[in-house]
Amino acid sequence: MTLAELLEKRAAKLKQMRQIQSAGNLDDEKRAKLNVTPTTLLFNTYGKPWTADGLSSSFYRHRATAMEGDDLPSIHDLRKTAATNMVVTQQRFPDVITDQVLCDMFGWTTGTLAKMKRIYVSDVAVIEAMTSN
Repeated sequence: MTLAELLEKRAAKLKQMRQIQSAGNLDDEKRAKLNVTPTTLLFNTYGKPWTADGLSSSFYRHRATAMEGDDLPSIHDLRKTAATNMVVTQQRFPDVITDQVLCDMFGWTTGTLAKMKRIYVSDVAVIEAMTSN
């Protein structure tokens, strides 16, 4: 399943959840539909979900092999870059990558998302992404 398909599936599930929540009275069947399980995107060589320690170890090992210097990127830098790219991509696919999808993906509240958009994503980056091929 591609990332776009995963995002589309997640957006459909969120839409369904909002419809159920707005219906008011929730019976057990509807309440069960509200349970959302996380989707694993990264797997280790054994086919198991990657742990935070495993990802960190692998990242720093490969970084040491590929790069030299004092100002090397960290895992947090990767997260910021991923978030920035997702916000920029949201401009092209607003129906698939909603603010709620971004909040779920990065563990943010809507207030934090707004702050991150102001800090890390310039209008120039969004315009450039929307006008490039």
